[in-house]
Amino acid sequence: TCLSLYYSLISVKIGDKNKLGYRESMLCLLKSFMCELYGVIGRYISVGAVNYSQGHNLFKGFLDLLTSVYPKPRSVSFYAETLNVTSKYLSSVCKATCGETASMLIHKAVTKDIADLLSYSNKSIKEIMVELDFPSLSFFGKYVKKHFGVGPKEYRSKRLS
Repeated sequence: TCLSLYYSLISVKIGDKNKLGYRESMLCLLKSFMCELYGVIGRYISVGAVNYSQGHNLFKGFLDLLTSVYPKPRSVSFYAETLNVTSKYLSSVCKATCGETASMLIHKAVTKDIADLLSYSNKSIKEIMVELDFPSLSFFGKYVKKHFGVGPKEYRSKRLS
């Protein structure tokens, strides 16, 4: 099966730790393996139709939007306007549904993108800043420091060591 082929390939690649691009190729392989596994599991486990409330549907729409746009806008107003609700209502629905505000969820998603790019790409910090649509290198550095406790350069060097 396809899963056993992925397993074999991953087993072989684990021995290549010193090769250039090891982290990137392993990350891609593992993500592909997980997607394939998700597809297999989906064939055997079916979830019946769930009748969600309007709030749950809005929350799902917010998460769908948050995961589908790249780079992720960092303002709640972008998502609220796209979903035709107020920022305050979107945040209150998020808080009631999962215990976190829309802003907190947005920052978690953005910091995940930053962490992935700093850890698994060879792009410069400036290229990452541009890719994620930050207005300046200074603002990007402050954002990373606020959310990670260290600047982007320090974060990258800690992750790679």
